[in-house]
Amino acid sequence: MDVTPSLDKLQAEIEERFGERISALRRDIHRQPELGFDTEKTAQKVLDALEGLPLEIQTGVAQNGIVATLAGEGEGPVVGLRADMDALPITEETGLPFASEVEGKMHACGHDGHTSMLVGAAHALCGMRDELNGTVRFIFQPAEEGGGGGRVMVEEGVAEGLDSIFALHLWPGLPFGTVATKAGPIMAAADAFEMEVRGTGGHGAMPHLSADAVVIAAHVVTALQTVVSREVDPVEPAVLTVGEIGAGTAFNVIPEKARLGGTVRTLNEDLRKNMPERIEAIAQGVARG
Repeated sequence: MDVTPSLDKLQAEIEERFGERISALRRDIHRQPELGFDTEKTAQKVLDALEGLPLEIQTGVAQNGIVATLAGEGEGPVVGLRADMDALPITEETGLPFASEVEGKMHACGHDGHTSMLVGAAHALCGMRDELNGTVRFIFQPAEEGGGGGRVMVEEGVAEGLDSIFALHLWPGLPFGTVATKAGPIMAAADAFEMEVRGTGGHGAMPHLSADAVVIAAHVVTALQTVVSREVDPVEPAVLTVGEIGAGTAFNVIPEKARLGGTVRTLNEDLRKNMPERIEAIAQGVARG
């Protein structure tokens, strides 16, 4: 797929021809975020933005996913370009003029940008169709933030026949207008965990008559930090974060239960498989005292 001669002028051409429309689409999607597989409105915005392009469009993939295929003029590889469409269950407090209009939902991870960028790529490559040798498959995926939308799309045949596939992620730490990559894995596997600590409730003035689930949970959180710092090879990337903790309903009552939730990020599949066992073992060991 040789399009090198046109790439030098591509950025300026995109900005001039439809840059404002891409920005407007991103803000429109940002105003109306949707979660998981329920991305029907977002999908419709994408379809409206792709209207008139020489694409073969398949809808209803993984419920609300879209696959739009562009056939080049010549024979060549089949390349996939993929973006995610779903938002997060977060209340937006940015005060931006295009802030979320849906309570409790926000595009806080940049998927509104990813989706709009892929629409922009579709416009750009359709404009270069006579220079393309091969096929481009534009893949708009729901349910990236949990739910396994990518897996469902693969199970429904989206990846069949692809020679390669590419995706990207917005990265605030990079200078504006910069694209970065490297050899090997870049984005980690993300797994979630939940656990419940059960103790014996009691009055806050008589802790000696209870088994304090809050104290146990606090020790579990601290002990879990040793999974990465003391059990994982220092040159092996891994992150374990407890991002949710909750217990009790009154300030002077020792609760019977406490709840923990967190995430584990790994780049090594063997390490990933070992993590649940180690988390459970450490938590149980702490709870036994």
